Amino acid sequence: MIHDEPGHDLLQIEQAAAGEFSGYLGEWPHLKAALRRRGVHLLDWTPCVPEVRDVCKGLIEEKP
Repeated sequence: MIHDEPGHDLLQIEQAAAGEFSGYLGEWPHLKAALRRRGVHLLDWTPCVPEVRDVCKGLIEEKP
């Protein structure tokens, strides 16, 4: 199991929203863990662009 610093999840999600990850979600375990901690469960072979990027953009927009 991955244990990150509190701000690390947000950083991962912000970077993904900016399109800084390529390939598939399974290649980025810290990003996958950050999403799961927010209740987002995507498959390992979900493309980072555009699917994961768009999900992360949505999470950022939900932030108060």
